[in-house]
Amino acid sequence: MLSGLWIGTDLPKFSSCRYDIQYVEALKRGIERHVTDGELMMLADEFFRPQIEALGIAVIPFSGNDHGGWTRLLEVYQHGAAERRVYMDLDTVLVGNCDWLWDWNESPVGLMYDPYYRPEVCSGVSSFSFEGGQQVWDAGVKAFATKSKELYYMGHPAEMPLLRKMFKDNKWNALELYPRRLLSYKADLIKNGTEWRGASLVYFHGTPKPADLPFEDPIYREWTS
Repeated sequence: MLSGLWIGTDLPKFSSCRYDIQYVEALKRGIERHVTDGELMMLADEFFRPQIEALGIAVIPFSGNDHGGWTRLLEVYQHGAAERRVYMDLDTVLVGNCDWLWDWNESPVGLMYDPYYRPEVCSGVSSFSFEGGQQVWDAGVKAFATKSKELYYMGHPAEMPLLRKMFKDNKWNALELYPRRLLSYKADLIKNGTEWRGASLVYFHGTPKPADLPFEDPIYREWTS
């Protein structure tokens, strides 16, 4: 599985410098518990690289072929393999078995719907084949070259607008095909009171982050255990 970590001074306030090595440790523990033969690989900058490697996690350095900000995450898609790859944002908490994300093979790239802007897709979790990864990366390289406005979200460089344009007619949606397996902390657990037990993961967006939750919150307990 792939994720990414960098200092993040080029991100908006709700995301800037909010992530550190504890998020990598938590994701690694979650993968070990909930993914059969799972292994975490991290895209990282030179600041975090030694800390991540000290955890025994393979690091892929960012190439710098991007516009900064969240567009760095497009680099995930150039690291496809014969088997499917899965990407998750660092503020994702695995709470149940996630093997199906690797088994799913309905299209080259699978994305979730944004819980607030359906049917727009959300980039926080993705499942992609080698072919799908190449499609996304090639589109990203083209957008970098033309300095496309498709690479900006909330005034900051980002990968999500490009993915939304590419997959706006995407018929696969993990929330639809696998009801209640992928849950939003804010939209599902807090707003709707959805039961999280039996789900695969709980994802976060904006604030709060997992580290902000009170000790007694069961998702915080899952994140720290």
